[in-house]
Amino acid sequence: MQTRDLDYFIAVAKNLSFTGAAKQFQVTQPTITLAIKRLESQFDTPLFLRDKKQNSIQISTAGSQLLVHANRIKQDIAEAQREIDNLKKKVIPLGLPPIIATYFFPKYVPKLIQKNLLEQINPITIGSDKLLDELVSGTINIALIAHATAITQSNRWGEIGQKILLAKHSFSIIDNVQQPLISKTGPLLPEEFLNLPLIALDDNFIHATVMNYLFKQGDFNKKIIFRTSEIQSLKKMVEAGAGIGLLTDLAIDNDDPLFQHSILFDAPLSFNVYLAYRSSHILSPIEKKIVSIFVN
Repeated sequence: MQTRDLDYFIAVAKNLSFTGAAKQFQVTQPTITLAIKRLESQFDTPLFLRDKKQNSIQISTAGSQLLVHANRIKQDIAEAQREIDNLKKKVIPLGLPPIIATYFFPKYVPKLIQKNLLEQINPITIGSDKLLDELVSGTINIALIAHATAITQSNRWGEIGQKILLAKHSFSIIDNVQQPLISKTGPLLPEEFLNLPLIALDDNFIHATVMNYLFKQGDFNKKIIFRTSEIQSLKKMVEAGAGIGLLTDLAIDNDDPLFQHSILFDAPLSFNVYLAYRSSHILSPIEKKIVSIFVN
């Protein structure tokens, strides 16, 4: 089977026109016709139903089935090409969400330097949900991903075959130390802080999904007085007494002038750091070395 034949087949199925497919690829119509005939001969079944009176075609049931697989084959080929191209590169793209890039990744830097691996890493710093899309599509091969137990962040999470848990951190409600908005000092139930002004991290952070989970009984967007993509901005605004915030303890330093409240969740909920890559991806020698630094 020629992959070009599948390209032509997909185009005919999309346009329901041999002429349209020929124009798309700037080839003659007989070229398209021969490609479809080759496929029909290979599968021993018509892929299109021709209506000569109406001068039109319809895709057959077998054609519809082949179309599903043809699109998947084209995606797999594109993914394989990206992976092979990445293998040729001396620099390995590594997905790192902002909090992990700032507060988790640095502790591995000395080992990466010792093994001469740091200069071979190209950090891709975007949110975990977007990193999942990049992993599934094959744009990147390895990432450190933040994932919260008990809630669904993205349907893509289930599409990643290899997920190695590296660390677990808790979520906290942070408050101003000098003039706290919350008088209680112990663990909090969601109803004890949901009506307070909230400084929130934007949708690039797992915290937005967790906050949605906490506010499942109400509209938490009405409580947000400010959204930010900067962790330090969130901390500074809470320090200034503008509101409270939700933050993983991974991103809270000992010298931060913040009071931390643990949260009493309905179900266990934590900020989990995973090293993730696709089951279909074969790690290169350099990638294996990088993975071993995090895992061992």
